[in-house]
Amino acid sequence: QVYRPFYQVPPRRSVTVTAGAPQDLGITKLTSTVAYFGKVSGVVKDVQGLPLDGAVAQLDPPVTDSQFTDATGKFTLDRILPGEYQLTIAAGGLKPVIVPVMVDNKPNFTVTLPEAITLTKGSAKTEPPVIKPLEPVPAAPPPSAPPASAPPTPTAPASATVVATPVATTVATPLPAPSSAAPKLSPPVALKGEVSTLAGSKVGGANGKGASAQFYAPGGIALAPDGVIYVADTGSNRIRKVMADGMVTLLAGMNAGLADGTGQAAQFSQPEGLGVDAKGNLYVADSGNCAIRVVTPTGAVTTLAGDGTPGANDGVGKAARFTFPKGLAVTPDGTVFVADQGNQRIRKITPDGTVSTVAGSSSGYVEGPASAAKFWDPSGITVSPDGTLYVTELGNHCIRKITPSGTVSTLAGSPTQSTNDGIGAAAGFSFPEGIHYGHDGYLYVADTNHHRIRRVSAAGEVVTLGGSWFGMVDGKLGDAKFGTPGALVLAKTGEIYVADTSNHRVRVIR
Repeated sequence: QVYRPFYQVPPRRSVTVTAGAPQDLGITKLTSTVAYFGKVSGVVKDVQGLPLDGAVAQLDPPVTDSQFTDATGKFTLDRILPGEYQLTIAAGGLKPVIVPVMVDNKPNFTVTLPEAITLTKGSAKTEPPVIKPLEPVPAAPPPSAPPASAPPTPTAPASATVVATPVATTVATPLPAPSSAAPKLSPPVALKGEVSTLAGSKVGGANGKGASAQFYAPGGIALAPDGVIYVADTGSNRIRKVMADGMVTLLAGMNAGLADGTGQAAQFSQPEGLGVDAKGNLYVADSGNCAIRVVTPTGAVTTLAGDGTPGANDGVGKAARFTFPKGLAVTPDGTVFVADQGNQRIRKITPDGTVSTVAGSSSGYVEGPASAAKFWDPSGITVSPDGTLYVTELGNHCIRKITPSGTVSTLAGSPTQSTNDGIGAAAGFSFPEGIHYGHDGYLYVADTNHHRIRRVSAAGEVVTLGGSWFGMVDGKLGDAKFGTPGALVLAKTGEIYVADTSNHRVRVIR
């Protein structure tokens, strides 16, 4: 499997070699402690060819602050660590443009887009970025809190064939039996309309209270029965614990890797989705390790399923395989549902570690019986009391629904990106990630690339609660801004806690 950290959007590829004797694919681990910074620059124009002043340029994963274009339409993003990114250019009322960008680990590197990026009301076309060296300048110092270690970078011989064929068949499995508790459909939780920062300030790994604490691209969030907030601090490979007063401590993890243990002795690799069972045990979609982990309230970590090897095999425990699992939902009895993003599948894990496939096979947009349905980069997942699953899709920009009988349909959104509120296909999302089924019977969605928090009714009616363009603004809900929010959870007391990924903060909506 070929994979780069945090790279969430297709294409993902597998390498196929000729059957026969084992072949060395030349897998190596980068051990250099030197990290050079790169630079991305470009010009943004409208369809009339006029420069766009104030368009937002940002990278995903977030490694530097976003920038606004100047009066000539120019922008420059500096101090960018090596890696693969998505460059998003957005402006009010126009369709965002997404450009793939790669920054090499060489001194004085710049990525200059060869043609102006044009924002329109329809689809936009851009050319691939051109990479060229800058004039020699002193190398910048490394950031204050880089990931603890570099992940392995797989490589393949020139003769390898790149394909995208699934490695296992899909077998539909029953979902939980419907609950007798009927969800409330109206009214939704009443919000006072205030957004504030609970904890976090800038990139780092420091514990502390409020702004003295630091996160590194938090990508998952969950709420325990006792009110403790758990955060998957994706960039630092840690699981953090946040109290209601904003005090942040370390629960488990420190260095990147795959190791069971307690506290700092345990290791994760880009943990993302989180869920909590009725006993307070925390379940983690350990994306970079292609595994599902369990953490007790005291920080003891074990592996429930998967062993670090990408794949799509059903099975028990470490015999099962996942490929970059992203989202995760847990029922009170400990049944786990996983948005297995790299495999385009929805998986189920029973409390004894037995993994089966609920729906999905290869990437696409197909509804109907679970065995025939297709997803495109399922990202977030949540389960209602009656056993219905709801899934956000990065590739299809919509919210899918899987009934207990195994029928897949679209609740809201369509494969076309938009910021529209509305009902069903009339509503729009842009790379939605986090999703949570609230105790009020509504779905709460982190519309990541639109930097908005949305609410969805059982009928598929979508309403924007807060957020607009990329930014970091607390205050009134209508004025607040988020930065690629990745996950959220609704507390029974009415607060919405948000893992605000690009702002490296935990925000709260009241």
